[in-house]
Amino acid sequence: MEYVKDLTGKLCLFYGTADDNVHPSNTHQLIAALDRANKPYRLYVGVDQGHAGLRQDR
Repeated sequence: MEYVKDLTGKLCLFYGTADDNVHPSNTHQLIAALDRANKPYRLYVGVDQGHAGLRQDR
């Protein structure tokens, strides 16, 4: 998270609530760092979606 201050441009974040590869808490840590650095971002949350943005039952 130490490099967040160096980010430029627009950032789009997506995570699936059923992702078992990258836990949603990792995204929340990044969001907190972005907020502290006053960096803009857009967040999308895929309810019941996994790592690939697909529902787990598919």
